[in-house]
Amino acid sequence: MDELSPEMQATQDSFQEALGGEAWFFYPYRLTPSPGVPFWGNVWAADPRGRAYAAVVQRFPDLAGQDVRFLTVSPEDEAPGEGAIIPHDGGRLTLLFWGQLDATSGESIGCCTWSL
Repeated sequence: MDELSPEMQATQDSFQEALGGEAWFFYPYRLTPSPGVPFWGNVWAADPRGRAYAAVVQRFPDLAGQDVRFLTVSPEDEAPGEGAIIPHDGGRLTLLFWGQLDATSGESIGCCTWSL
């Protein structure tokens, strides 16, 4: 990603500070990837009728029909690397890739598959 202007960097810093203060709400799960270090994150199922799911399946056609989940990580924590396995909800997430960083939040959404 290109370097942010000073104004945009200040906006991102402010957003992340406010977000970090509400981390318990936005990042309710304590997750431990392998490999990696534990982090606070959020996981939700992709809506198969949604635009984000369509974009993922277009990029990775093999994901059609799989249980796709999206992942975010608290800005205060280190995000796991692609390929990480993360126990969650009685099964495991496999982190496939990270999306583009959002200029305002500095956050990226990870795409995962979930399986037992």
